[in-house]
Amino acid sequence: MYKKMDLPYGAFPIFDKVAGIGKHASAVYRFLTGRKKPDIKWNYELFLVNSAGQVERRFRSSDIGSSKGRQDVENAIDALIA
Repeated sequence: MYKKMDLPYGAFPIFDKVAGIGKHASAVYRFLTGRKKPDIKWNYELFLVNSAGQVERRFRSSDIGSSKGRQDVENAIDALIA
């Protein structure tokens, strides 16, 4: 990614691999889960964050696997932006 953009390695640390669980979890995952040791179960969890930067809702991958789950996500987004 860095070579492709002709930037020095580390210019965008957001692209770097980070830990999502355990004691070495990235600050963003600690913030999103509200825990010192986040409990992310799978990499497809969704966090709905409002314009004030507060986590409004969390959807685990098992919650969104069905059409009802996807509809719940869409409804939550619609409610937040209404």
